[in-house]
Amino acid sequence: MAPTLYFDHRMTNRIKGIAIIMMMILHFFTVPQWYLPGISYPELSTFAKLYYQPFELCVPVFACLTGMFCGIRPSCDFRYAFRKITDLLIGYWVIYLLIIIVVLVLGTHTFTFTGILLEMIGYRRPIMMFCWYVFFYMCAMLVIALLDKLPKNSPLLSVMAYIILPTLVSTMLQFWCRHGDGYFLELNENFRTIFMTMGMGYIVSRYDLFHRFFDRILKDNFKYLWMRIPLWCALLFVAFIGRFYVGEISIAFLNLQGEIVPFTIRLDILYAPLFIYCLVNLFECIPARQVLLFPLEELGRVSMEIWFLHCIFFAEASKKVFMPILYWPGHPVLVTLWGLALCFAAAWILDWPIRFLIRQKNKLFLDTAVKSV
Repeated sequence: MAPTLYFDHRMTNRIKGIAIIMMMILHFFTVPQWYLPGISYPELSTFAKLYYQPFELCVPVFACLTGMFCGIRPSCDFRYAFRKITDLLIGYWVIYLLIIIVVLVLGTHTFTFTGILLEMIGYRRPIMMFCWYVFFYMCAMLVIALLDKLPKNSPLLSVMAYIILPTLVSTMLQFWCRHGDGYFLELNENFRTIFMTMGMGYIVSRYDLFHRFFDRILKDNFKYLWMRIPLWCALLFVAFIGRFYVGEISIAFLNLQGEIVPFTIRLDILYAPLFIYCLVNLFECIPARQVLLFPLEELGRVSMEIWFLHCIFFAEASKKVFMPILYWPGHPVLVTLWGLALCFAAAWILDWPIRFLIRQKNKLFLDTAVKSV
């Protein structure tokens, strides 16, 4: 029997909506060194130190969701990887092109052909500074396609293939190439720390762990909502704040060329699925959730475009013009709402041509129009 996802497409968008809000708060208020002179929030200095790691959980959440969708498919072969990679790249390229035009008008950056090509795959990012995940995603989907031929009925083999082996390889590469290209080292480190969470998402959905493990512990032992809701809230907070206290653990030590290198596992492999599980169940408890959570769904639906668009507020070539616009309301809550509103409005408009181009691409190259997950 083929595995099924624990939640539907609408719930997926709600989770993405929460994750993109977390990303906005992360970038708006937890890295004060990005601010232009005249923009400061000294009252948030403690907040920035305490909550950078928790709000950064948004990235493992997105990665875990990707892994979950791979896990429920009969096959995640290179055809599927090509479709998903090109789906992402079309959205990325459309918004990158628009921001390039803006920067050319401003005359604040000198573009080179090589620079544009490297930024088109997210390898170097002077303009799209938050889009390192683009290159990671391309590599990750290709690795999943390589692993797709392995047997799909062995949890232990899946843990070894999707968590241990890729992390081990990237750990060794990080050591062997430590004096090499800085961009490669950055991207390899991102792969080392994030792919395992994508792999865990694959395992969670492939072996239906939300039903078979989480529900058996958290529902079978707690029969009533008045018991479950406080428990889910507590676990949601633990998953959120846990990164600040314990981000990773060393499970072994490698002897590489006579040096001892720790082999570490990010605890996001636990935090991200737990965060998603608790969110799903808490959302299910909300009366009239289709109506009340609709704004969150809409944010999640265009979360990709919002992620790309908000680079314009922080890139060196555009921040002098656009950062004051973002922080114009002054109060952190208002800035967050204002920034989300600006990005959502632009994302909602751009979503139409982007989805049209994706459909046409899929018809042309894959001979089918498959709606993106």
